[in-house]
Amino acid sequence: MNAVNDGSSKHIWNEVASLEKELDDIVHESTELYSNNIVKNQEIINQINSNKPDTIVKGLLSLALNADDKDFVQDLMVQYSLHKNENIRGIAILKFSYKRHQAD
Repeated sequence: MNAVNDGSSKHIWNEVASLEKELDDIVHESTELYSNNIVKNQEIINQINSNKPDTIVKGLLSLALNADDKDFVQDLMVQYSLHKNENIRGIAILKFSYKRHQAD
């Protein structure tokens, strides 16, 4: 009975190791893609990270209109849809909706 359990246990641990590697690959790919988007859109990201609401709005508009990765844009728009400034929130929600319809 122990031999069967040892074989099953080994199989389970092999599966766990395989799934951990798969997850690691996915996380690495996502991180690399996100970093590449930051680099490609650095000027726009600088605007979005401004302390001036008007500059942030311009950055969000530029990102929504110019970025080619809809998932990246969507992630940022979702974050900014929770912003304390209502103009920033409004643009983020509007552009999130616009980008989603563009993708369909």
